[in-house]
Amino acid sequence: AVYGAIGEKWSQLNRETGHLGFPTSDELGSSGGGRYNTFENGWIVWRSDYGAHATYDAVGQKWAELGGVDGVLGYPVGDDRGTNDGVGAYNEFEHGMVYWHPNIGAHAVYGVIGEKWSQLNREAGFLGYPTSDELGSSGGGRYNTFENGWIVSHPNYGAHATYGAIGQKWAELGGVDGVLGYTVGDDRGTNDGLGAYNEFEHGMVYWHPELDAHAVYGEIGAEWIRLGTNSSFLGYPVTDELALPGTDGRYVDFENGSIRWQGSGNVQTLLCTNHPTNVVASPSGTINVVVAGVNGGTINLVPTLQSQLAAVIPSAEALLTDQIGRQIQANTDFSVRQPEAHLNNTGDLFVKVDRGQLFLTYRTYRNWLRFYVTTPDGFPRELDPLLN
Repeated sequence: AVYGAIGEKWSQLNRETGHLGFPTSDELGSSGGGRYNTFENGWIVWRSDYGAHATYDAVGQKWAELGGVDGVLGYPVGDDRGTNDGVGAYNEFEHGMVYWHPNIGAHAVYGVIGEKWSQLNREAGFLGYPTSDELGSSGGGRYNTFENGWIVSHPNYGAHATYGAIGQKWAELGGVDGVLGYTVGDDRGTNDGLGAYNEFEHGMVYWHPELDAHAVYGEIGAEWIRLGTNSSFLGYPVTDELALPGTDGRYVDFENGSIRWQGSGNVQTLLCTNHPTNVVASPSGTINVVVAGVNGGTINLVPTLQSQLAAVIPSAEALLTDQIGRQIQANTDFSVRQPEAHLNNTGDLFVKVDRGQLFLTYRTYRNWLRFYVTTPDGFPRELDPLLN
């Protein structure tokens, strides 16, 4: 028997000729003061505060699989219906929703993850359709996977989304069990309007359309934050953290330099400044290089070196300054009496100063002149990936 509000709903849906088919039970009671009937292809469920609603096929099967009215989703608050893209179907329940896609199947999204997905426009947003139910993760967290990313929740951080290249990098590095850990924010754009980034428990991933997504974390990440991340003179990362050849150290290369780590508290920043036009001839016929951010003064290179440089750069004087427009000239006088200087077969210049162990090299990069400078207590040349 089918009667009352449930009978009216079944009649609206064309009774046995409709999607639900014939009834397979009489009306029965459910927890919370509700009532329901089962049908060949689904259910109609009623409660006084929600009315009578139908759920069926894959959406209904997922709801039943998760406990029906006594499960994580609770009572239906609407009927099954198609998504706006005309491809899938969904229904909403007391505590969440079930979405179905013909190529993916039906999956439930609920709780704080469901709230976050709704804020991001559900299947019409960046994430697309869910590709898993909510699952548990280490450390007491929960997550759902989606076509284009993840939403991850943790009691300490809330629910946050990561997707696209940033999400792929996070997953590649082990997700919540990797070096970065849980998401602590959503993916968002950088202040310069060019890239995007997300922050995690132990680091961050930055993306640039020409440089892809790279992770920065640990003491190297802390130093980059101190310098101002992508707004600093270093710019965006161009590598993930890598092993420093021949040592136990680690390093990350950035657009304009590198940060290296060789044990707790031992972090060095290598400067690299691009100057496509600030190269002018020196009246004295020498090459003057003013080193930014290093305990060094002006380096005068002998005129014979000037002729070597002229084949690669348009003039003989290069001014290295930091990218906040501040020229730094330190108090130590570096002199170059008989500099070890040569151009190697890649067009790189290597200069070793006889005091202070300052290393300088340049390369052309996107038609820019690119300089790299280590700190005065720099690494031996054979360990310097920028010089080898």
